[in-house]
Amino acid sequence: MAKLEILVSELPTLIQSLKLTLGDSNQIMEQIILINNAQEQLRNINKLIAQELKFENIKSSAIATLPRITNSRKS
Repeated sequence: MAKLEILVSELPTLIQSLKLTLGDSNQIMEQIILINNAQEQLRNINKLIAQELKFENIKSSAIATLPRITNSRKS
């Protein structure tokens, strides 16, 4: 979760760095690199969110199973 929070906190800086302008081919190439870097960071955030959701689903499933285990032992 800490990694996700760090990446999300960096989003404003990432967005700020994407102030795109029209210019010569060198400027356009530099902007393409910035866009690619932003896309990579967004992919990382997406992966971390998916991992967190998967973990939460597993945790919820395990917690939901606990009462059944506890009740079966009492019987």
